[in-house]
Amino acid sequence: MAATLSDYLAKSASYKNASSDSQEKFRIIGSQFSTITGFKAATIRTLYSRRTVEGERIIKPFSTKEAAIFRELKKEIDPTISIEDNFIRLLTTEFIKKQVETVRDISIDSLNTNPILGRALKFDTPKELLRYYVYSSATRGIVTSMGTLIEQLLLYSNHDVYDGKYYKEGLVNKWDIVIERLGSVRTYIEVKSGPNDMDHTQVNSYVREIRALEEAGYKGLFGFGYGRRGEDYITTKFLQKQMEDWEEHTLIGRELWDYVSGNPGYHIHLMSVIKQTSASILKSKSIVKLIELKIKELTEQFEMRFPDVDAYYAQLW
Repeated sequence: MAATLSDYLAKSASYKNASSDSQEKFRIIGSQFSTITGFKAATIRTLYSRRTVEGERIIKPFSTKEAAIFRELKKEIDPTISIEDNFIRLLTTEFIKKQVETVRDISIDSLNTNPILGRALKFDTPKELLRYYVYSSATRGIVTSMGTLIEQLLLYSNHDVYDGKYYKEGLVNKWDIVIERLGSVRTYIEVKSGPNDMDHTQVNSYVREIRALEEAGYKGLFGFGYGRRGEDYITTKFLQKQMEDWEEHTLIGRELWDYVSGNPGYHIHLMSVIKQTSASILKSKSIVKLIELKIKELTEQFEMRFPDVDAYYAQLW
């Protein structure tokens, strides 16, 4: 995987529920073009006419679903921006859609309410109880998904960044991303959303992995998606205790984005594209506004189903 047209088409097709075989077909299609403009101009007929050296078709005929996906891909990809920026839009769009769907799917019965906690924290009204649990439910999913988004944004920020799960190097753990640049030592990076996301055991485990990589002639790094060097973080405290040269093995915040993308100040551009993408999808409503609307909706449903909070707590036992 890397920031290429082939990978973009395969990744985008996966979000449209294409099978693994179909995703590979779109990956092959992407390899036939050197520019996004060239792909945009392609037709199904021209794709069918392409042959291998032996005279075989490059791709098998499309199914009805594949033909529909092909037309959607042509419509959605933007030839006026780079393939990396197309990836930022694609990944951010899917992340936002997933969070919106998660909020919309929250129901009273899916809240997993703890009546003891509710009593202890004095949730005596439906609105208080629902506000706490709706936010808890929504943010729990957001935090989990954000880690994946950061890793994916890094993975597709340059053509020489690859998915670490396909590499065999490592004593026990797999690395998130691997960078292979001409004339440079291959670099393995363990990515975390922020500098407070690793405990003592995780740090200790990856310190051993880094030393093993160095013995093999490679480089291993910790990468944190946000933060600033010089600040006091949980993970860096653990690192200071376990690695004398820990600073040489960390990329914090902008350092990580600059290093992986190969572009100084990349985080500024990244934030700009994400902001534009978010505005085009959410319009005037942030996720907080959607959560507040959900709380209002569930409060009305709650009051129709239960006479009071006591009755709600009682039926949880």
